[in-house]
Amino acid sequence: MSAVEAQEWRDFAVFLARASAAKICENISLRSGSHSGTVSEKDGNADLVTETDEQVEKFIRSSIQSKYPTHKFVGEESADEPGSVEANLTDDPTWVVDPIDGTMNFVHGYTGFAVSIAVLFRKRPLVGVVLDVDKGRLYTAIGGQGAWCNGVRLSVSRCDHIHHCLLATETTGRRDAASISEISQSLANLLTARVAGVRMSGSAALNVCHVAEGAADAYFEFGPHIWDIAAAEVILREAGGVSLDPVTMQPPNICSRRYLAAATEALARQIEPHIVKVTRLPTD
Repeated sequence: MSAVEAQEWRDFAVFLARASAAKICENISLRSGSHSGTVSEKDGNADLVTETDEQVEKFIRSSIQSKYPTHKFVGEESADEPGSVEANLTDDPTWVVDPIDGTMNFVHGYTGFAVSIAVLFRKRPLVGVVLDVDKGRLYTAIGGQGAWCNGVRLSVSRCDHIHHCLLATETTGRRDAASISEISQSLANLLTARVAGVRMSGSAALNVCHVAEGAADAYFEFGPHIWDIAAAEVILREAGGVSLDPVTMQPPNICSRRYLAAATEALARQIEPHIVKVTRLPTD
């Protein structure tokens, strides 16, 4: 794999993200403020899927298969049973796509939803493209070539103390008593530790991009899938940030559904003791 190939993949991912955003905006226009078409829950939890998610993923997948017939594909709306993604990953170029990350926001007409496209090479995220549909902010990165947003190079905040930290997280889509207790206790612990503030955007990909651009200082969540974070992981890394598994405090397995991103490792290690650890989630 050459640098020219990686740039070609990045450019095609940008084209797909922009074309997908146009389709999403067309759907928004057609629905005229009402909820978007057919909406259903995934696995009985609070994660939603719409006709638009499925249509956009189908467009992206068919476009990739036409241009790169030997490449692999992993998509949120077409993923198989838990554990199948990791089991089937190969060293081949693999496109990992979330057609709309932040579907709950999209359905309600609330800001904060994105198209997320990554290319893995040798099982590691190499190319990342995240397009904030509402704001038109295009985040891109290639491993070893820096991270950018609308032509401006990104850099993390360098925050290294929890008292100065603006922290992003999510409640997750799970509504069982144990999950509610875990996130509630983690937030109580962090607030008691005097974290400066907590925000929930509704999009894991955008949360990580916000850390990459210095708008937030850290983000943690138990539950994000590989398609939620693969693209943003490249962007974070190339902006100088760090990502860790909040249970092991080692580099994350992006299929593990455990993720901690921070501007600095010092900040990540101050946050970690206050997080209730969750290890029972099925992997991707």
